[in-house]
Amino acid sequence: LIVLGGLGFVVWWNIIDAWRERKKHGHMRHLLTLHTKLVLIMTGGLIFGGALCFFLFEYHNPDTIGNMSLGNKIMSSLFQSVTTRTAGFETIPQASMTSGSTLLMIILMIIGGSPAGTAGGIKTTTVGILLLIMLSSIRGKKDTEFMGRKISDDAGRTALTVTGLAMLVMLTACIILFATDGLGFVDTLYEVASAMGTVGLTRGITQ
Repeated sequence: LIVLGGLGFVVWWNIIDAWRERKKHGHMRHLLTLHTKLVLIMTGGLIFGGALCFFLFEYHNPDTIGNMSLGNKIMSSLFQSVTTRTAGFETIPQASMTSGSTLLMIILMIIGGSPAGTAGGIKTTTVGILLLIMLSSIRGKKDTEFMGRKISDDAGRTALTVTGLAMLVMLTACIILFATDGLGFVDTLYEVASAMGTVGLTRGITQ
């Protein structure tokens, strides 16, 4: 349910329509829109990539998953990766995580889910477009492309604007909390990222 809500209704409708037309065309790949493909790739990468990193960071941490069986470690890592991007259900003490996991969770909360869904954050498509722009720049290409299609300059500017505004809001919120509450840097940044991504997780500083 968390994953489905994070994909966005537009993706649902496209997949359902593509599935209905599958018998006519024999496959679904060309029936899925560029938006749907980018969302599915980014969502899969974030879920499994985040779970793998969390698994490695926390494998020997007795305060989180260190004392669990291998199966429970894998399940907990997957759930932590998923819940951080939108749902905010806590199954592992957030304040007990290693520094690597804490930074990873902050990044995942900032990214959030996909457009037209139930999640917050700057959205998977925003990050996806920024990654594509960087990849094109590294390769020396003038145009940004994805699966043979050109990404418009307007989409790139929108992605940069959304990300820049999000970072500005987060920094401003952190500075205000530093001045008013005198909390630690990591706890404050985690709390602000959780609030901005409408996640709801806390490292214990919010009752």
